[in-house]
Amino acid sequence: MNSQFWFPFLLVILSSCSVKWADKQADYGYSFETKNDYSTAMNVYNKAIRKNKKSAELFWRRGNLYARNQNYQQSINDLTRSIEIDSTFNGGYAYWDRAISKERLEDYEGALLDFDKAVEQSPEKTNFLYFRGSLRYRLNDIEGSLSDLNKAIELWDRYTHAKLLRAYIYTKKGLYNNALEDYDSISFTPNQIKNQSYDEDIYYRGICRFESGNIEGACEDWNSISLNYELALKKLELNCK
Repeated sequence: MNSQFWFPFLLVILSSCSVKWADKQADYGYSFETKNDYSTAMNVYNKAIRKNKKSAELFWRRGNLYARNQNYQQSINDLTRSIEIDSTFNGGYAYWDRAISKERLEDYEGALLDFDKAVEQSPEKTNFLYFRGSLRYRLNDIEGSLSDLNKAIELWDRYTHAKLLRAYIYTKKGLYNNALEDYDSISFTPNQIKNQSYDEDIYYRGICRFESGNIEGACEDWNSISLNYELALKKLELNCK
């Protein structure tokens, strides 16, 4: 074979081998993350990136690890590099992860743009919709937030966090019956109530029950969290003699 033909062919083969090697290193590094050995994982990513600076997955993995360590600016830098290498990598997850790091640094407008990109690439991803809906609520875009939450719940009708946020928004809007439909579709376990994970949600469910005429149900809610949630105790003392 003439050299002018086989040399480009060789480059393609070498490039393919390099990509496969980088993918294996990314998986290898992540295997340490699953064992909570983040230091070793970071070393693997660092060494691999020094040898291959064209792997979207390696930069994505390291960017996520930086975020896990709360080094959000470094996370953004790596995720940006991942996107520059392949803007469609992993169906928008690089944009989604970068948005979360930007949100941590209070760059809300930048985060929203990234969430938009993530949703554009994978509109069926309920987590993309939920996170964008949460940010839209924070930015006082109530209708935009409800639109995202509605879509997420349509795609997955057991999405508890999306339902709880939607119920909270409905409660704030005075749409108590709408909120109760969401609250009543969720079963709060005794353990969830005990560890205070859902105290605020149970408090607002109590408000919806009270405003809808279910005084007994409201008092039960407030009483169940009154030891740890001061607002519930006040509601209990005021309305549940």
